[in-house]
Amino acid sequence: MKTRRKIFLMLAPTFCYQLFEYRAIPVVVLKMSGFLTSFLLFILSLKQIFLKHYKAFSIPWLLRAIIIQTLFTFIIAALFWNQPFPNTFRSSICFFNLSFFFLLLKYKAERNFILKLVLAYTVIEIILLLYAFSAAPIRVFGLLGEDGEAYVSDERGGYRLSIAGKTIAAIAYFYFLGKAFVKEKRERLVCIAISILLLIFNCSSLTRSNMASIFVVTVYVIYCHTKNKIKFLALLACSIIAITFIFQYFFQEQYETMLDLTETQFSYSGGKDIMSWSYRIYEYIFFFTEYNQSVFTYIFGNGMPNDSPLHKYEAYWKLRGYWSDDVSYSIIFTALGLVGLCLYIILIIKALKAQINSENKFCKSYILYAAISTTTISTLLDSIPLCICLYIIYKDNLALTKRTCQETIKSYT
Repeated sequence: MKTRRKIFLMLAPTFCYQLFEYRAIPVVVLKMSGFLTSFLLFILSLKQIFLKHYKAFSIPWLLRAIIIQTLFTFIIAALFWNQPFPNTFRSSICFFNLSFFFLLLKYKAERNFILKLVLAYTVIEIILLLYAFSAAPIRVFGLLGEDGEAYVSDERGGYRLSIAGKTIAAIAYFYFLGKAFVKEKRERLVCIAISILLLIFNCSSLTRSNMASIFVVTVYVIYCHTKNKIKFLALLACSIIAITFIFQYFFQEQYETMLDLTETQFSYSGGKDIMSWSYRIYEYIFFFTEYNQSVFTYIFGNGMPNDSPLHKYEAYWKLRGYWSDDVSYSIIFTALGLVGLCLYIILIIKALKAQINSENKFCKSYILYAAISTTTISTLLDSIPLCICLYIIYKDNLALTKRTCQETIKSYT
């Protein structure tokens, strides 16, 4: 791969993440960097998206279908909600960023380069988070939002900081976690130490659903790498004790605050005053049964809202306690309809079922983590790490299938 292409692929996520939403830069510059980069990725990938033949329901076929469905919602949003095409595009860049997969395909990106990209952005995200902590409670990253918040929330016993693109670090975490089971002695200890640090980093936003998702997938990874089930149970017990010890003694205030909040929410059965876990079920029921005004938008979506009657319609329901951000699969459903949601579900299943080499199974771990955590937070809508993992899975599966076919042919000759 040519050097200029490597540089472009390295820089593209920075601009897709709107320069990490650094507040010292004017908002218009941040937003334009994201919009233009997303559009550029789409334009550069047009041939790969629309002119190449892909096997039906393969990973690129499904990604292409999602992008086409997104384009179709431009028309729907215009007809049903009088929302201009440019507005729909600006709010739909999370779907257009799926073009990054096709750009990796076009440039034939190598696995080693992609790993360097993941590790580079993980280091960048850690540095940015440390800088954000040093500036807290002043918020230095993140767009102002509707309420114009300028300070970092500390309602859970610590600053709730999150940097755009932080989910890339989850890929690095699962990579080193997997390496810890195959490396020897000193290298294994290094991988364990790095994975623990990355686990703390990924949990630093103090979002319980994110922490629970990482824990569930971590348990699954340990289970898959441990043949002796007694040893697995011992490792699991040690992991739970270690995590509990770390949180109790090093993050005691955060641990006690989140524990009290969780107990309150599970026992609370009222309205939206306190976001109880049970209320998320009501939100899902609402978005999947009452939000859409016609069967057509139920099937094909409404488009992503942006400065239009659709945006006002969503704001109306937010005032009544129904936030799609709380139940992120509903974002996909209300924007792309039942068709778009089914495409995403099939994509997840396809990626998890693909036959790949063991060295690349960290990508499956990330896909599983994204699928679980998106029940509440919007991990799956961060298209850059999703495309990275899908690309590695797709290319590895192709190579493995080709090798199997060649060996089969040889066995018959």
